[in-house]
Amino acid sequence: MTIVTQNQIAHPIWKLLLPILLLSIFVTMPLSAQITEPETTENTGAQASSSEGEAVPVPVENTLETQILALDSQIAEAERLIAENQVLEESGTEENRTVPIEAVQARTAAYRKLLMAYQRHRNALRDTQDLVERLQKFDGEFEAALAISEEPPYTIAFLDKLLDEVAVKQMDVEAELLSLRALRELVSMENADIATSKTALNQISEQLRNISSNEERPRVLYEVETAKILVTANEAEHEAAKAELKRTEQYRELQDKNLNLAQMRVQRAREQTIFRQDELDAIIERQNATIKELEAEGQKARDNIEKQRTKTSQTERILENATDPAAQQQARDELALARSRMEAARIHLAIIESLQEYENRVIQLWQTRFNVANRMLAPERPDWKVLELELGEQLTMLSKERIAGDGRAMSLRSQITTLETQLANWTEALGNKSVIEQQLAVLRDRETLRTRIQMRLAQVINLTERIIMDVRARQLEQNWMERIGDSVKRAYTVVSTGFDRELTEIGGESITGRKLFYLIIILVVGLVGGHIAIRFLRVLMQDRWKVESNVVLIVEKLSHYAWFIIVIYFALNYVNIPLTIFTFLGGAIALGIGFGAQNLINNFLCGLILMGEQPIRIGDWVDVDGQTGIITNIGARASRLKLFSGIDMLIPNSKFLENNVINWTLTDKKIRLRVAVGAAYGSPTRDVAKLMMRAVTEHGMILKDPEPKVIFEDFGDNALQFAAFFWVDITPFSDARVVMSDVRHRIDKLFKEAGIAIAFPQRDIHLDTLSPLEVKLLRDEAEEKETLETEGQEKPNLP
Repeated sequence: MTIVTQNQIAHPIWKLLLPILLLSIFVTMPLSAQITEPETTENTGAQASSSEGEAVPVPVENTLETQILALDSQIAEAERLIAENQVLEESGTEENRTVPIEAVQARTAAYRKLLMAYQRHRNALRDTQDLVERLQKFDGEFEAALAISEEPPYTIAFLDKLLDEVAVKQMDVEAELLSLRALRELVSMENADIATSKTALNQISEQLRNISSNEERPRVLYEVETAKILVTANEAEHEAAKAELKRTEQYRELQDKNLNLAQMRVQRAREQTIFRQDELDAIIERQNATIKELEAEGQKARDNIEKQRTKTSQTERILENATDPAAQQQARDELALARSRMEAARIHLAIIESLQEYENRVIQLWQTRFNVANRMLAPERPDWKVLELELGEQLTMLSKERIAGDGRAMSLRSQITTLETQLANWTEALGNKSVIEQQLAVLRDRETLRTRIQMRLAQVINLTERIIMDVRARQLEQNWMERIGDSVKRAYTVVSTGFDRELTEIGGESITGRKLFYLIIILVVGLVGGHIAIRFLRVLMQDRWKVESNVVLIVEKLSHYAWFIIVIYFALNYVNIPLTIFTFLGGAIALGIGFGAQNLINNFLCGLILMGEQPIRIGDWVDVDGQTGIITNIGARASRLKLFSGIDMLIPNSKFLENNVINWTLTDKKIRLRVAVGAAYGSPTRDVAKLMMRAVTEHGMILKDPEPKVIFEDFGDNALQFAAFFWVDITPFSDARVVMSDVRHRIDKLFKEAGIAIAFPQRDIHLDTLSPLEVKLLRDEAEEKETLETEGQEKPNLP
């Protein structure tokens, strides 16, 4: 292989490089010089590079036109360098080159990349220049564009036309927003490419610095210059991306203004739009005509289904009777095609029925839109919030149907693509081609129907969205009184709807929240009212009729129980809850009684017995389990005993029937008390008895009948034992202990005045004087210990 010498290649390159070097003396701008846009300076990229990679400077102006002219010259220079490098590719042979052909081709690719970046940058600047002019022109012609040429009042069809324009412009704005996001990501990626190319340049430059072979040096030097051109190209692409981003921002601004203009036109037209009754009638008439056409089409689809069902049955019989393999295969193909057509006919009917439903819904939507536009003509003033929620629910359902339909359309498209691929690669060995063609035709018909329903569904969704916009506009027009009224009405509707929701079912009767609410109201009012009435009856019986308190208690308790049963029955009957509910709950109640409520029921029944039999009554003085007090209440479960200490004690009713109970006032309110006194021996017994009787009879609370008595009971060990017996009436305000205390005080005083001593315990000591008394003198223990220590002796340990 022959090698091309360096002089053979360098000679034409230096011819190109010499004028560039001379020009660089006057211009200090490098290849990667920045050119400024109207507000900022941008890099125009490398102007042109020779085969050695020298930069060609370009003067920069602060106008878009100057930048475009500079880019035009850079593009021309890049095209020239590409042409010259292509000559280098084609000249010479592989044997006489100092660098490989791959390196030369890489240089050409770098120049092409640089050229494309310049072209992108120039195109972006031209578009930006045009957009700037359009924006300036738009601002100047805004008022003229805002004017509507048609004379008001406008029809609803004209308003929908303007709304369609707004929808299109809205989609344009959204598309530009996506484009802006993509361009910003592209600018970031270009920065990464610049960093990567600079890294590659540094690596090849380091390789050139460390090379020792003169044969490899031309190639490496060539690759270094190519790497520099790639850095410049990446920088130019970065600047081009920034220019495209700027252009897109300008275009988005223009689209925003167009959208704003369209929206203002819609707002202006909406204020002067009248939805007339004749226009609604025309729309409904068109819809009814469409529905009739769909009904006729649906009938054809049903007939087609019957036809395909018959044909499928015939084909199945043919397949069963076929014996020849070819005939069997043909019958299978025919059966598959018949079933495919049968499925297509069913889907066709389903789509037609769905279209009929949509058309009927469209009539309702147009009627709603008419009521919204002419709220004064509506049968009743609608609640805009509720209407918006209902339309929102319909819109959500329609959107889901649209998404599902898009999925079915995608699946159908996939099947069609598969069959089209089979037909494109069909061979005679695969069988009958006409069957696949017919199946493809069936699928394409289905695709047409699917496209038809999806388009109509999109129109229904669009109409629903517009009605929602109209409803929201009506909400903004409401005053605060209307809003409060609607809120109250809405709350009532929500509560009413919730009340009518079935909670459960008992005995075939539906139990709703409303019934339970009325049940609670009846129970509360009935029980509270009954309590007030029974309380009034108790006061009447006690104060006016002077009925005994125990009878009043019995009447009160029984009235409570009877009234409770009456209220429960009336409440259940009023809300139509059958009494079989108790049958339903009977098992649970019996189970509860068996496991935990027997004591409760036992005490309740004992309470009824106490009130009927009356072994104890209100105000009775009783003794239960060693506790003495007065009965203050007999309840359903327990009775209340008020002790003399002031403590209220609750005693289960069963205690009074199962245990021994002392009732001091069962037959009457009189109890006998006893006060005992011990007089000293030698006292006059008759005088003692008279004084005690005097003390008893002088007390005002002691009864005269039965007559008090004083008894000389016994000769005691220390005194003469006397006892006074007397009777007192037990009332809630009397205390027998106080009466007994008063009697004792009086006896003590009378005895002192009469000189009679109340005896106290006495003991007699008797001494045995038959033998002499022994007297011993004992020394103190401490003194004895001290003496023993002095004498050096220890005290013996005695047991």
